[in-house]
Amino acid sequence: MTPFEDALGAALFRRSCPNSLDLVRYYDGALAAEMAAPIDRHLEICAHCQDELHRLNAARRAGAPARPEPAPAPGLGERVRIWIGRLLPPAGALQPAMALRGQGARTYDVGGRRLLLDIQPDRSQPRQRTIVGRLTGGKGDPAVRTAFLMRAGETAGAGPIQAGGQFILRGVAPAAYRLILAGEGIELHIPDLDLTGG
Repeated sequence: MTPFEDALGAALFRRSCPNSLDLVRYYDGALAAEMAAPIDRHLEICAHCQDELHRLNAARRAGAPARPEPAPAPGLGERVRIWIGRLLPPAGALQPAMALRGQGARTYDVGGRRLLLDIQPDRSQPRQRTIVGRLTGGKGDPAVRTAFLMRAGETAGAGPIQAGGQFILRGVAPAAYRLILAGEGIELHIPDLDLTGG
């Protein structure tokens, strides 16, 4: 499967299932009859939600806080959380201390983390760009390990993300891309990274 197909599958996985909060309310008997009836019917056919309720029951019996986690789809691997980034307005004098050359720095909020990107001319390849990135925040969240640059559903570039959250992608052609920072169980997406200016 392509990364796009993987992302689409993750987004659509359990799309018809009630959310975890409604399942907890159902388990606690806190839903009105008209809201509980569709969940009753759904539970007759959905092994994922049945499993989630069984795990909730076991956690409650053990005294653990009620915070059910979704079960992975059989044969599809683990469920992946996908966060979509939002470009923040320039911070003026508070702009992060990155080399502000080329198209300059951009800051994104993505999944409670800050992603700082500096788009620079690639010194070794005329008309190409270098993306210098740094991801901060997300303490306690799964680590992202690889940066993927996607164009038309294909990987146009990739590179490792260092322990401090830094990464560099060199030799990037001017175009519009989707940047994906991926780790086990998590993906951070910047869907509209436009490198055509400058």
